[in-house]
Amino acid sequence: MAIALWAAAFFLAIVGSSAQPVFMKQASSDATKLIQEADRLAWLRAWGAAEPLYAEAERIFASRGDDRNVLYAQISVLRGQLPRLPVAEVSARLAEYLEHPLVQADERLRLRTLVIKGEPDQDLDPSLAALSWREAQTIAEKLGDAAWANRAKGELGLVAFLQGDVGASVIGLGQALKVAQTNGDVSSQVRWLTLFGHGYVQLGRPQ
Repeated sequence: MAIALWAAAFFLAIVGSSAQPVFMKQASSDATKLIQEADRLAWLRAWGAAEPLYAEAERIFASRGDDRNVLYAQISVLRGQLPRLPVAEVSARLAEYLEHPLVQADERLRLRTLVIKGEPDQDLDPSLAALSWREAQTIAEKLGDAAWANRAKGELGLVAFLQGDVGASVIGLGQALKVAQTNGDVSSQVRWLTLFGHGYVQLGRPQ
């Protein structure tokens, strides 16, 4: 299982890094196609490959005066920049986005902001991450977005582990992993098993 997940993660990284330049040339004038491809890469957690697509889409949407989609692209670009920015800065900027009237009025846009905010929050404060992921799960369920609802559930399992509730973590992650295996969410399986495994090693329980 570990070898298979490693191979899948390696494959996703190669696909994300190799496909992006060609797609940029073909779809540079079509912001909708750029967003669709960027979202596909982001779902695979290939945020580095998705970032320039979101940035180009943001430029096009801005030229059209499409404020809603400018925000969607900006928020997504910020996630791509996360490895290069202080975690606290990213979390604070996303908190500001959550106060934006368009984000407060648009549940899909708010969901996007919350799922991106949840990851840096885990590094800053597990209780803050729990708030982000719980609201994300609620909105995803309301929207009928089962895939994001399950991701939120799995992330809450990781948060429970960070908060010391190993029992709740095992139950939550176990349930989310089963769904991720069913719906083909390989990147979540890789993330959750890797982080949970690292946590157990730190506790001196590598088995």
